Amino acid sequence: MNERPKQKYIWISIAAIFLVVALWWILPKLRCWTWRDEFAAAESLFTGLAFAILIVTAWMQKEELELQRKELSDTREVLKGQEKQLLQQNETLRKQRFENTFFSLLDLHHEIVKGITLGDTSGRQCFESLLTSCRSSVMGAQGPSPANDLSNKIKLGYRDFFGRHESRVGHYFRNMYNILKYVDRSDIQNRLLYTNLIRAQLSGKELGLLFYNCLSGYGEEKTKPLVERYSILKNVSEDIAPLNQRHLYKTIAFGQGNLSDEELKRFSTDYPEDYEKIKQRIDEEIARRAVAGDNAQRRPE
Repeated sequence: MNERPKQKYIWISIAAIFLVVALWWILPKLRCWTWRDEFAAAESLFTGLAFAILIVTAWMQKEELELQRKELSDTREVLKGQEKQLLQQNETLRKQRFENTFFSLLDLHHEIVKGITLGDTSGRQCFESLLTSCRSSVMGAQGPSPANDLSNKIKLGYRDFFGRHESRVGHYFRNMYNILKYVDRSDIQNRLLYTNLIRAQLSGKELGLLFYNCLSGYGEEKTKPLVERYSILKNVSEDIAPLNQRHLYKTIAFGQGNLSDEELKRFSTDYPEDYEKIKQRIDEEIARRAVAGDNAQRRPE
């Protein structure tokens, strides 16, 4: 209880005592006053005083309970604020831990790139020669049917390429997979922000080599789904990711929808059978969307 209510009750008590003393001093001086009247008055005064004290006590308890309720409410608000602050601190610490590991993995990526050597070249410059070698292996891959279809040609060609350059690219792609997996399995908000940062670290030639790694037996099962999910190949040029091979990916890997007829016709002379397959898939998708649009228009509001 604060000081102001205490002072109020003190003044009330003083006033009550003063009233009792004054009446005891004034009433005996009245002519009509007898000792019986004095006794009855005293009894009435003390009864009234006791009742007044009871009312004051109840009033004091009421105000004290209100103060306790206010203090409890203030305490709850303080605890809520502390809980919110603690959650924010935990979120900040969790994000810091995640980013520390994430950027350490990116630093390791750069160290791996710097450590790659090929003849007289080293670092990121090696990827141009590595991509050329990979494409040559893919184009030259031969095998019994159905090994000559595009998917198997890439797998056979990349296997030959990887056998010759495993010491250069093996560690590189294992670390790349672990960075993507680390982001994907985290509960951090806005994971696309971090996968965009990963993509920003990769040169065009690195993306080209990643394109073939994900279509091979080495990356198809684990790395390719992550590359598609986070559109790691978004906005890559056709000389990095050839149009006649993109249908082996989900189109979200490139951050776009299906290829247009004009784009498909540009490579139909190389792989006409692929053009027909993709063209059929696009026609089916267009038909599906048309049916969905008709159903939406017929649906009652």
